[in-house]
Amino acid sequence: CPISQCNEPCVPGYRKSKIEGKPLSCYKCVSCAEGEISNTTDAQSCIRCSKDEMSNKEKNGCIPKNINFLSYEDMLGATLSFISVICSIACAVILGIFIKYRKTPIVRANNRYLSCLLLISLMLCFLCTLLFIGRPTQICCLLRQVTFGVVFTISVSSVLAKTLTVIIAFNATKPGSKLKKYVGTQLSIILVIVCSLGE
Repeated sequence: CPISQCNEPCVPGYRKSKIEGKPLSCYKCVSCAEGEISNTTDAQSCIRCSKDEMSNKEKNGCIPKNINFLSYEDMLGATLSFISVICSIACAVILGIFIKYRKTPIVRANNRYLSCLLLISLMLCFLCTLLFIGRPTQICCLLRQVTFGVVFTISVSSVLAKTLTVIIAFNATKPGSKLKKYVGTQLSIILVIVCSLGE
C-alpha cells in the first residue's frame, strides 16, 4: 500500500499522487510501474525506460534487458544445428540423385519437377532452423517467420499437388473420365503457385 505523506519527500522510485479532499501539501508516494523510473526526490511523474531497457528493483534507474536466446554454444542449439545441416545435406544428395537420373522411368513417373521442388523447399526448411539460433538481430528477426512461412507453404503445397496428381491419374484411367485433360505437370505447378501466393 502507498504510504501517506504530508511533508516528507518521495524518494527516487516513487512519484507524488494527490490525495482527494486533502490540501496539496498532503500526498501519497506511489511506486513507479514496471518499466518506469523516477530518479529524483518528489518526482511528479515516472519516466518510461526505452524498449531495450527495464527498471531496476528500486525503480530509480534503467538497466539493459536480459536477452534470452538459443546459442550455438548450448547443447540444444548445437544439436538442432547439427540435425538441420545433416537433414539439408540429405535433401541435397537426394536432389542430386534425382537430377542425375532425371531421364529414367522411375524418376519421370515420380513427377520429377514437383519432387525437385519439394526437396529444395525441404532443404530450405531445415536451413531455416539456423535463423532461430544465435543472438537475434533486427534483420534476422524479420526474416525468421517470413522465410519459414513461405518455404513451408511451398513444401506443403508440393505434397498436396503430388497427392492430387496421383488421385487424378488413377481416376483418369476410368472409361469416360473427364479428368484425362488434367493429367500432367501443369495443374500441379499451378496449384503450388496458387497456394504459395495465398501465403
